Amino acid sequence: GTVYLFVDGLRSDVALEFSTLLEGSGVSLSTEVAWAPLPSVTATAKPGWNPLAGALCGEVLSEKFEPQVAGDGKPLTTDGFRTRITQLGFVWFSGAETGDPSGSGWTEAADFDSRGHDEGAKLVWRIQEELQVVRQRISELLQAGWKKVVVITDHGWLWLPGGLPKTDLPAHLTASKWGRCAAPQPGAQHQLPTAPWFWANQHHVVLAPGVTAFRNGVEYAHGGLTIQETLTLMITVGNSHRAELANVAIVSVRWLGLRLNVEVQGANQEFSIDIRTKAADDSTSLLGK
Repeated sequence: GTVYLFVDGLRSDVALEFSTLLEGSGVSLSTEVAWAPLPSVTATAKPGWNPLAGALCGEVLSEKFEPQVAGDGKPLTTDGFRTRITQLGFVWFSGAETGDPSGSGWTEAADFDSRGHDEGAKLVWRIQEELQVVRQRISELLQAGWKKVVVITDHGWLWLPGGLPKTDLPAHLTASKWGRCAAPQPGAQHQLPTAPWFWANQHHVVLAPGVTAFRNGVEYAHGGLTIQETLTLMITVGNSHRAELANVAIVSVRWLGLRLNVEVQGANQEFSIDIRTKAADDSTSLLGK
């Protein structure tokens, strides 16, 4: 009855705004603070939750910062991630599906992170749009019968129109260099801050200090140690009216020309009927037209 809804790059202050958006919409709501694994990039942080983390290791600090599967040492790919969570008893399903609420599920929604990397400063125009995507997805899942939707994320981000200040890190000192983190070459000498890699303490990653980036003109970035990148919020949403709604059923629907006759069982005067192109999105109602 529980489905995990993964939202890539749901920064904590945006998540707080989203939880406020959900209040008063007939759902039960709780939040829990968590910290992103370091470096705060998707490859490292997304699989860093129990019980999945127990099946992974960090034998090699790769250029992509992804962990390896314990036992065979193979890098964790997208397909491998889905296989592992299936083995743990979760059913992965796409954003076009609602899954089977009798079990446990995993699905994903919204594009905060990809929009940030692609559009930079223009991400600000997309925030409310993406929050509505998540809200609609939660509504669809609850209406499909899921008891709880747990919204989780991997990391936050820094955002600065015009670009974050640059910190120099010569390429010959790194095996891999991203906007806010880097994998150092063995024995590389530098004066920049480092932190143990989440998946293996013997490996260290280089972190851009403050709010700087290792490249010029980067308006959106993550991977570092700021609050905006590492503090995350897990939101658990349930339908507080599920028992009441479960007893309401549409018995029949009959069109007579443009008149719609609906027979409903178990409803009272507090209920209303709408005609929409998308069941969970009240902005698609046709009645006002």
